Amino acid sequence: MSEPMNSPSSVAASAPPPVVRLPLRERARLLSAGELDPEDFSAAADAWACRADERYRACVEMRTGRAGPAGLRVGVKDSIDVAGFATRAGLSGYRRYPARSAACLDGVPPDAIVAKLITPQLGVGIEQRCVNPYFPHLHPAGSSTGSAVAVAAHICDIAVGTDSTGSVRLPANACGVVGLRQTFTADLLNGLFEVSPLMDTPGWFARTVDDLAYAWERFTHGETPTAGDPHGMRIGVPAGWFDDCAAPIAGALGNAVKALAESGQTLVPVELDDLVPGRLAVWEICLRSAWDLFRRRAPYLRDTLDEPTRLALEYGASVTDDRYAELVTALRATRGAVLDRFRRQGVALWLTPTTGRLPRDRRGMPSATSVVPDFTDPQVGRTLDSLAAASFPGLPAITLPVAVDAEHRAPVGLQMIGPPHSEATLIRFAETVSACVGDLDLQPQPVPAAEAE
Repeated sequence: MSEPMNSPSSVAASAPPPVVRLPLRERARLLSAGELDPEDFSAAADAWACRADERYRACVEMRTGRAGPAGLRVGVKDSIDVAGFATRAGLSGYRRYPARSAACLDGVPPDAIVAKLITPQLGVGIEQRCVNPYFPHLHPAGSSTGSAVAVAAHICDIAVGTDSTGSVRLPANACGVVGLRQTFTADLLNGLFEVSPLMDTPGWFARTVDDLAYAWERFTHGETPTAGDPHGMRIGVPAGWFDDCAAPIAGALGNAVKALAESGQTLVPVELDDLVPGRLAVWEICLRSAWDLFRRRAPYLRDTLDEPTRLALEYGASVTDDRYAELVTALRATRGAVLDRFRRQGVALWLTPTTGRLPRDRRGMPSATSVVPDFTDPQVGRTLDSLAAASFPGLPAITLPVAVDAEHRAPVGLQMIGPPHSEATLIRFAETVSACVGDLDLQPQPVPAAEAE
């Protein structure tokens, strides 16, 4: 006889209870039909969330007894204002209590927000406390670290983060979840603890593309992702961008691209190498902005900076005024011309690796000391190309896992980048990708003793 979805013993088990693992559409159907009691669901979800956060350490603050329509549970990166919660921005000596929530949360019911989620110091450090739920041996990346971890851990159904140079896409990739970076829109900066006003944009995490589509339909006022036909699209594939990746990534992505072609997509080569003026351009802009903001905020920040935070800010300080002005001029020109680039290429989207190398393995590897990448490594360089192809032009992008490398037990992500405000198209196409690669059956894993300490 099967165990009831909301039984106490299932909550106490090492895996999320079945009721918490339900796809969002199915959960909504059961609640609407009266086949799932909302109080029973809430109790099971709260109990699991507390247990999971003890293991994976995703939350700065968590509230029980809350849920949005259809039981939706949303977590928010702790650099984004939520009315009724403090904003800490990864700092222990800083608090801001906003009167209203950030603009990017306008469509999210307040009762749906159940947690504020960990981010490193000032959004430019390295978070070492969170544990990657699906892949505990891998670092969960950042800076929207807690957002990716909370979704993978089933603490939240949906999480909101921010993406400047890849801060949604990298942790989504490392944790094996779906990550959507939104189009850069200045109005969406209201209520964010900014890292870089020219680069910051909100992003969304979900366990599956369908869960993301379900939330997007309800939380935004844009195009419905389920509308339209994603089949037979012309997709641009940048020449050579898959070649410099680590062998496990190149092999897995090659299989995914082949499956897409067989599903009826038209894949055409495109040129993107001239899109960004140098692989470190987005880091130079972002960290110079972070340095300028830090100098203004320093009088009321009491924290001692961690070494990764200090090194990131020092890098930003090294970017000269002339270099920064040159990059900003190039950025504005690129953003003004990028839509025409898609039109000239005759493609709806660009398809790229999410990263050129597998996520960092914590076993036997020293902790990273800086967020500034080593662009001389070809695999790191390809990662920078892929991330910057969305960040520099301010474009929306989505990443999702398409394989798990068996040897390293590590996820492999595929990224799609679209023209401005094409989020719904990206979600629709990601559903096609997901159907091509199948269910990867990822579940939260026990935490190794060394990580649990």
